[in-house]
Amino acid sequence: MKAMPRPLASLTWLLGKVSSRHAARAVIGDLIEEFRERSDHDRPSRHAALWLNLQILRFIAAAFLSGAPRLIRSAGLIVRDGVRAFRIAPAQSLFIVLVLAAGVTTGTVTFSVVDAVVLKPLPLAEPEQLVGIPTRDENFTERITPELFWRLHDHLTSVEGLAPRMTFTGDRVRVGEFTDEWPVTFTTAEIFDLLRWTPAIGRFWTPDEEARGETDVAVLGYRFWRQQFSGATSVLGETVAIGKRTYRVIGVLPAISDHPELDLGSAPIWVPRPVPRTAPSSPFGILARMRPGVTTTQVADEIARLAEIPGWRPVVTPLLDGYVRPVRQWMLLALGAAALVVLIACVNAANMMLTRATRRAQEMAIRASLGASGRQITATLLVEGILLSAAATVCALLLSVAGVQVAKLAVTTMLRGIFRASTISLNGRVLVAGITIAALTGVLIAIVPAWQTSRAPVSSLLKDGAATVTTGRRRWRGVFLTAEIASVVVLLVVSWLFVASLIRVVSIDVGIDGRNLIAINPRLEFQGTVDEVQERLERVPGVSSVAVAAGSSLPLVGRAFGGAWHTTTLDRADDTRAASSVTVLQYRVTSNYFDVAGLRFLRGGTWSAQTASDALPVVLDERAARQLFGEEDPLGRHVRATEPKGVFRVVGTVPHAYVRGPEEAYHPSAYFPLRPSSTRTFAGLFVRTSRPPEKMLSPINEALKPLAPLTKDPFVFVADEALARLTATRRFNAGLMSAFGLVGVLIGAAGVYAVMTSFVAQQTREIGVRLALGATPARIQRGVLTLAWRHLAAGLTLGLPIAWWSSQGFAALLFGVTPADVSVYLGVTALLMLVGFTAAWLPARRAAGVDPVVSLRR
Repeated sequence: MKAMPRPLASLTWLLGKVSSRHAARAVIGDLIEEFRERSDHDRPSRHAALWLNLQILRFIAAAFLSGAPRLIRSAGLIVRDGVRAFRIAPAQSLFIVLVLAAGVTTGTVTFSVVDAVVLKPLPLAEPEQLVGIPTRDENFTERITPELFWRLHDHLTSVEGLAPRMTFTGDRVRVGEFTDEWPVTFTTAEIFDLLRWTPAIGRFWTPDEEARGETDVAVLGYRFWRQQFSGATSVLGETVAIGKRTYRVIGVLPAISDHPELDLGSAPIWVPRPVPRTAPSSPFGILARMRPGVTTTQVADEIARLAEIPGWRPVVTPLLDGYVRPVRQWMLLALGAAALVVLIACVNAANMMLTRATRRAQEMAIRASLGASGRQITATLLVEGILLSAAATVCALLLSVAGVQVAKLAVTTMLRGIFRASTISLNGRVLVAGITIAALTGVLIAIVPAWQTSRAPVSSLLKDGAATVTTGRRRWRGVFLTAEIASVVVLLVVSWLFVASLIRVVSIDVGIDGRNLIAINPRLEFQGTVDEVQERLERVPGVSSVAVAAGSSLPLVGRAFGGAWHTTTLDRADDTRAASSVTVLQYRVTSNYFDVAGLRFLRGGTWSAQTASDALPVVLDERAARQLFGEEDPLGRHVRATEPKGVFRVVGTVPHAYVRGPEEAYHPSAYFPLRPSSTRTFAGLFVRTSRPPEKMLSPINEALKPLAPLTKDPFVFVADEALARLTATRRFNAGLMSAFGLVGVLIGAAGVYAVMTSFVAQQTREIGVRLALGATPARIQRGVLTLAWRHLAAGLTLGLPIAWWSSQGFAALLFGVTPADVSVYLGVTALLMLVGFTAAWLPARRAAGVDPVVSLRR
């Protein structure tokens, strides 16, 4: 006979606690007796001890439930009833699941993008303490000179330290056997302490070495070291040649410097460049670490006090804000719009749940009459809502996996250069947020129907049944529908404002004809003269003409060019009594530049090499001409320039070129003659083609290779694509908000249709009575449409002021339209009324077609 199993002492003790010691002995004795009988009948358990302990666990669970509250004991039945509700109304359940899934998916995908780009902190030690201090104001006027930098360095007590940081690209860089045009960061030794970095191998240079002038050392980026040198320590001591200067590699940045969520270590080569105490120019940017407890306002106030510059106060921003400032506001707005979509979906589902509860009123009354408590009925409806939200969550998460990838592709494709766009993913934080939203939604959509049903008397429920709707339920459904319509109104107004802004932007004439126009970046150094490059390009089949702009960036609508590199001041030279002057961007261009760029002349024309005059010619744009001469004719007038120094005669005026895009009216411009040169190796070129520019990129790059062997495609731009990149954010915002608005309108229309349909179905008997007493079908139809109109009017009355108030917060994102634009609100009102009446028309028509005889038999 098999040995008797022994139960675990802990289970024996627990069984005694949930029942009694005597009952525990009796249960164990009965189980041992059952085991003996099984063994006697040749049915022994293979794992006797496991079988015995599992049986004890079953008795513990039964004993626990027997003493638990009634609601817990009936949990299984409640869940079963919730599942059964799916089968009773499958179409309605599917509709609720789809609406909730659409809302949760929208919120989850949007939160994934915003969290990755804007919300996540930088992967640095105490990143909130790192701030950026600009050295120039919004007009690019230098404010922090080298002398002021050192004054701040020595006396600024609100920060632990300052470090200048400048990253440049354009010089040919040779590291060991590798040569390319890699970005180079120039900084000081203090930056490594500010970032709390330690080298992967080797060391960093020190402040003492900078003080002694030992700055011929370099530090390599971690990814660059792994890719180019396979992570070999022999890289230490290698030579780095940047232009005509040579450096020695002494260390490698830590792996965190190349973190995809960090932009600091993007340059593969870092070299020292201390700020001299007297220098012609200051650094482009300063990195600082605030002391604990210090705010950016305190730092800015202290800098302004030490600078002693009247009217100037620096804009000190956290390091993360410096990266995400261009997109923070509209991304947070998109997150708010997504939350509004979730709210619309939640309210819609709550209305449908209230309709379900109304239809099941008699069922709930019968349950209550048979002994079901109010808590059980409430729990049944709550579980039903949670099960619906759980099903919607599963659908939403599956859709979000694909949705996040689509959103990532859209952001990286349409919005090039967005910080941390490559890190967009469905991470743990996003999943927790999505599941939490879905769980709360499940409770919210069921709480009002459950509360309404639980507080109604059983007699009232039995009398109402499924044929009529109590005043309280009807009132709540009206509240839900009004709230849903108001939310849709807010969403539509926001969408309409962004679409209107996009229309204003794309309707602006940027001054340059980008069709069949290619630009070559002026940072490129040619192995030969620019005139030779021009002649070589003019021989390429499909090239109509080539213009040159030297000493400045191309005035093209693309941030890659950024406008002129230098400004100059122009004064009227022929009338000293008129004290008018203007600061302009200076461009030095060939005489055919205007024809190639598509800058049409408003007055006069270009110059030629044979132009004879007492002064060199200059072409002004319309803004410079207006500021200098007002309404007078500028042709033939003389202006005095500070750089290039001399007196120039105005030979023509052209439209203002929006060098930074159609949304930014930049400085006025002046175009000076560029003479042929036998030594010039840097210049930008405009190439007008007779064929589509996309087909000319390869021939042009082939023609440039012998004279620019390191040229890569990013140095050659299609003008229309540059313009598209500048308006990409605006187009993306308008498209995104339109998508949110469309989803909101569809859900809102579905809500109006569902509520009106439910109203007609539950008022069928009343409608039949009215028809039998002489009411006409047209009157019945008008009654249903009037009810829909009341809800629409209430939603518009509530939503329009909220939309106006909320739009004040993002007024800076609009262009050519204000948050109080009446046409926007009239358009939204007309659209919503059209959609609402369309959604209510079918239920109204169904109500008008009710057969009184059939309805009265029910």
